[in-house]
Amino acid sequence: MPGPLHERPVDRRLVGVGVQVYIGSDFETHTVHNMTRLVDAGLAEKAFILIGTGPIASARSARWMRENLWGVAVPDAIVDRLERASDPVEEGVKICVEIVAALRETPGVAGVHLMAPGNMRSLPNVLDEVRAATSAQRT
Repeated sequence: MPGPLHERPVDRRLVGVGVQVYIGSDFETHTVHNMTRLVDAGLAEKAFILIGTGPIASARSARWMRENLWGVAVPDAIVDRLERASDPVEEGVKICVEIVAALRETPGVAGVHLMAPGNMRSLPNVLDEVRAATSAQRT
């Protein structure tokens, strides 16, 4: 019987998540900087997913993550934004806040695990901006 990985073409980096969902996992963790990959694969509809993300400090860091961390896909648009930014660290915070906002609206996303190896100083800024955006939505 075909599973979720046979129903439509899937990015090969999502295979591990898809297999876990297919064999019955109803909760999965995954690092995401491009939410459309999980949504397009239909995986966010089949399990609750804890998404790992965080502020990326530079285009160099983004490229390194894309090339060296299995399963992590950093879109060219994010790398380009970081390259063009006058303050890449602050731009990384803005991008992260945008990702968290999108995740909050995505069915199947159970939560967000914020991480920032080598960029821990940015996490309080991300939290402050996410809280401010959440407060603004409630009023």
